[in-house]
Amino acid sequence: MTQERQIPKRGPNYPPAMKDAGRRLFIQGMKPPSIAKELEALFPDADRWPGERLVRDWSKKWGVDQSGPWAFDGSGDPALLLSVLVALIEETAGKVSSLTVAEAGELSRLGRSVAGMPALGMYNWARAMIAARVAREPVDPLLHYVCFRPWEDGGRRYVAAADAGWITELRSFCPSDAEWLALNARQKRGSFAVQASIRGR
Repeated sequence: MTQERQIPKRGPNYPPAMKDAGRRLFIQGMKPPSIAKELEALFPDADRWPGERLVRDWSKKWGVDQSGPWAFDGSGDPALLLSVLVALIEETAGKVSSLTVAEAGELSRLGRSVAGMPALGMYNWARAMIAARVAREPVDPLLHYVCFRPWEDGGRRYVAAADAGWITELRSFCPSDAEWLALNARQKRGSFAVQASIRGR
């Protein structure tokens, strides 16, 4: 008698932008139970939301960085890093008061390439890039985010590129991203309602 091999069922996938928003809230000091509730409010049209237990699992990964603390030692771009750090301390009320070597490297590369991105958005993006490199995940979606600079035009060009199928997913790193993500969801819901009414005629 042969025993059938059990194939593990995959858990539900959540939009990358939802995980990004959760990471942003975690970095700002919010606890998993509050993050789970806040994600429901930020993504009211989602098919499903992560529960407190899953957010707690996510948060364990968000805090992992073995590169050690960054010191004012000439690595990275000290002028940029100091300006980002003071903004982070203020924006997170001291929840983020230092940088790691890996964060300093990503922030320096980003700062030399992109102007005007809010400090908290830069930090969230750098953390996501570090996580992607460790997990050996594709970084194209992260590059698309900074290419389209959604913090400048409320996500207009970025969302249009996603709607056209030119990029595969939307990401969320700056606090202002919640506004254009919500607007995009409402507009899509409206277009679906129009299509349904046309089909029902």
